Amino acid sequence: MMPGQGYTLTSLANMKLDLEKVAAVGGTIFPYIHNITPAGGSIDIAQQDFYDWTSYAKQLGFKFLSYSQVWERDRLGYQQLLT
Repeated sequence: MMPGQGYTLTSLANMKLDLEKVAAVGGTIFPYIHNITPAGGSIDIAQQDFYDWTSYAKQLGFKFLSYSQVWERDRLGYQQLLT
C-alpha cells in the first residue's frame, strides 16, 4: 500500500489481503489508519467491517499511529529533504 493511498471502494477481503501483503514483508505499522473511519468518515465502510478489519490487523501484529504522530513523522521527513 502506498502512503496516503487509502481506500475508495471497500471490500473487507481486499483490505485484509492488503494487510497480509504488508505483514509478509515485515511491515507492522499501518500509518494511515486515520483515513479509514466508520460511518461518515472519509470512506464508505460498514462499521462492522471497520472493526473486523482493525481486529484482524491487530492479530497480525500491526500498530497504529495517531494522526498527530503521522503528521510529525512526515514533517520531520520533509525537513530532512530540505536540508
